[in-house]
Amino acid sequence: MKKYVLSESQVKKVVDNLIQEQSDMRILNATLQCFLNHKDINIKYKLGAKLGIDGKAGPGSMTEDHLRKFQQAKIAQGYKIEADGQWGYRTQETLADNELYIWKSCVRYYERA
Repeated sequence: MKKYVLSESQVKKVVDNLIQEQSDMRILNATLQCFLNHKDINIKYKLGAKLGIDGKAGPGSMTEDHLRKFQQAKIAQGYKIEADGQWGYRTQETLADNELYIWKSCVRYYERA
Protein backbone atom coordinates (compact mmCIF):
# COMPACT_ATOMS: atom_id res chain seq x y z
CA MET A 1 0.00 0.00 0.00
CA LYS A 2 1.30 3.41 -0.96
CA LYS A 3 1.49 6.17 1.59
CA TYR A 4 1.03 9.79 0.69
CA VAL A 5 2.09 12.86 2.57
CA LEU A 6 -0.15 15.83 1.84
CA SER A 7 0.12 19.38 2.97
CA GLU A 8 -2.84 21.03 4.67
CA SER A 9 -3.67 22.96 1.49
CA GLN A 10 -3.61 19.76 -0.58
CA VAL A 11 -5.97 18.03 1.87
CA LYS A 12 -8.30 21.04 1.73
CA LYS A 13 -8.30 20.90 -2.07
CA VAL A 14 -9.19 17.18 -2.06
CA VAL A 15 -11.99 17.72 0.46
CA ASP A 16 -13.35 20.74 -1.44
CA ASN A 17 -13.41 18.74 -4.69
CA LEU A 18 -15.23 15.87 -2.99
CA ILE A 19 -17.82 18.22 -1.52
CA GLN A 20 -18.36 19.84 -4.95
CA GLU A 21 -18.84 16.43 -6.61
CA GLN A 22 -21.39 15.43 -3.97
CA SER A 23 -23.23 18.73 -4.43
CA ASP A 24 -23.31 18.28 -8.22
CA MET A 25 -24.68 14.74 -7.82
CA ARG A 26 -27.42 15.94 -5.46
CA ILE A 27 -28.44 18.62 -7.97
CA LEU A 28 -28.60 16.01 -10.75
CA ASN A 29 -30.63 13.63 -8.58
CA ALA A 30 -33.05 16.36 -7.48
CA THR A 31 -33.46 17.42 -11.12
CA LEU A 32 -34.16 13.82 -12.11
CA GLN A 33 -36.70 13.42 -9.30
CA CYS A 34 -38.41 16.66 -10.38
CA PHE A 35 -38.56 15.43 -13.99
CA LEU A 36 -39.94 11.98 -13.12
CA ASN A 37 -42.54 13.51 -10.76
CA HIS A 38 -43.83 15.95 -13.39
CA LYS A 39 -47.46 15.08 -14.15
CA ASP A 40 -46.96 15.05 -17.95
CA ILE A 41 -44.08 12.56 -17.67
CA ASN A 42 -45.73 10.55 -14.90
CA ILE A 43 -49.00 10.09 -16.79
CA LYS A 44 -47.53 9.52 -20.28
CA TYR A 45 -45.14 6.80 -19.09
CA LYS A 46 -47.34 5.41 -16.29
CA LEU A 47 -44.55 5.77 -13.75
CA GLY A 48 -46.63 6.30 -10.64
CA ALA A 49 -43.77 8.44 -9.38
CA LYS A 50 -44.25 10.21 -6.08
CA LEU A 51 -40.61 10.70 -5.33
CA GLY A 52 -39.38 12.87 -2.53
CA ILE A 53 -37.10 15.49 -4.01
CA ASP A 54 -34.17 15.07 -1.69
CA GLY A 55 -31.30 14.71 -4.15
CA LYS A 56 -30.62 11.17 -2.98
CA ALA A 57 -30.61 8.28 -5.43
CA GLY A 58 -28.64 5.16 -5.96
CA PRO A 59 -28.83 1.42 -6.44
CA GLY A 60 -32.21 0.08 -5.36
CA SER A 61 -33.75 3.54 -4.87
CA MET A 62 -37.22 4.49 -6.07
CA THR A 63 -35.60 7.12 -8.29
CA GLU A 64 -33.54 4.44 -10.04
CA ASP A 65 -36.62 2.18 -10.38
CA HIS A 66 -38.74 4.95 -11.93
CA LEU A 67 -35.96 5.98 -14.27
CA ARG A 68 -35.62 2.36 -15.39
CA LYS A 69 -39.39 2.30 -16.16
CA PHE A 70 -39.00 5.53 -18.14
CA GLN A 71 -36.07 4.03 -20.07
CA GLN A 72 -38.04 0.83 -20.77
CA ALA A 73 -40.87 2.95 -22.21
CA LYS A 74 -38.35 4.73 -24.44
CA ILE A 75 -36.97 1.36 -25.59
CA ALA A 76 -40.53 0.28 -26.45
CA GLN A 77 -40.73 3.43 -28.63
CA GLY A 78 -37.70 2.17 -30.55
CA TYR A 79 -34.84 4.03 -28.87
CA LYS A 80 -31.57 2.14 -28.52
CA ILE A 81 -30.72 2.76 -24.88
CA GLU A 82 -30.20 0.59 -21.83
CA ALA A 83 -32.75 0.46 -19.03
CA ASP A 84 -30.03 0.71 -16.40
CA GLY A 85 -31.61 3.30 -14.11
CA GLN A 86 -28.77 5.75 -14.77
CA TRP A 87 -29.35 9.18 -16.32
CA GLY A 88 -26.92 9.99 -19.06
CA TYR A 89 -26.46 11.52 -22.46
CA ARG A 90 -28.15 8.64 -24.31
CA THR A 91 -31.27 8.81 -22.13
CA GLN A 92 -31.41 12.58 -22.48
CA GLU A 93 -31.15 12.27 -26.28
CA THR A 94 -34.52 10.44 -26.32
CA LEU A 95 -36.44 13.40 -24.88
CA ALA A 96 -39.14 14.88 -27.08
CA ASP A 97 -39.31 18.69 -27.23
CA ASN A 98 -41.92 18.98 -24.46
CA GLU A 99 -39.94 16.55 -22.27
CA LEU A 100 -36.75 18.51 -22.85
CA TYR A 101 -38.58 21.66 -21.80
CA ILE A 102 -39.63 19.96 -18.54
CA TRP A 103 -36.07 18.68 -17.98
CA LYS A 104 -34.57 22.13 -18.53
CA SER A 105 -37.14 23.70 -16.19
CA CYS A 106 -36.12 21.26 -13.46
CA VAL A 107 -32.43 21.91 -14.17
CA ARG A 108 -32.90 25.68 -13.88
CA TYR A 109 -34.83 25.33 -10.62
CA TYR A 110 -32.39 22.99 -8.86
CA GLU A 111 -29.22 24.68 -10.06
CA ARG A 112 -30.43 27.86 -8.30
CA ALA A 113 -31.53 26.08 -5.10
